[in-house]
Amino acid sequence: MMNTTAKAAILTFVILAAALTEATAQLANTEFAAINEIRSVRLADPTPFWRNGKQFSSADLLVFRVRLTDPSEFVPRGITPPLFVYGDTVCQVIREPFPSGEAILLAPRIPGPALLWLTETGVLAQELSPSETQRLWQKAESAAKLRAVKIPATPAASGPATFKDLGELFQNLQAGPAP
Repeated sequence: MMNTTAKAAILTFVILAAALTEATAQLANTEFAAINEIRSVRLADPTPFWRNGKQFSSADLLVFRVRLTDPSEFVPRGITPPLFVYGDTVCQVIREPFPSGEAILLAPRIPGPALLWLTETGVLAQELSPSETQRLWQKAESAAKLRAVKIPATPAASGPATFKDLGELFQNLQAGPAP
């Protein structure tokens, strides 16, 4: 027969597990509210990105300023937040969306239209194989909440602003969207 302390401990565990399950279910409510800016930039020194589990570098880039409806999925905790992916390439996050709701992302230019989308939490860029990227992309695109947004065309590459490195670009981005 269980004593009162053991019963209380089990009951507390069940209540906490139920609360955690409910909180986790609510975390996937993040969706794109707006794309506030898309800007072409060029870096003198290429910067690294992940595509299909492999790292590569690019100097011809796009900057995205995106607004999310609920940045709580990006609250720092012991699990990797969702990754922003443009096409099949994991974006660099220049500014996290928590707590402001606005993220600044960096991605290599790709030809034609592409989706900007969010993975689930816990996904690591270096583990995204082509098949896993495809599976997660389809899940994001078909989600009840809009976890993907189509970018119809990107700004022309002619005459993008050039920066020597990410530090200089970051300073420029702090001033706000381009005029």
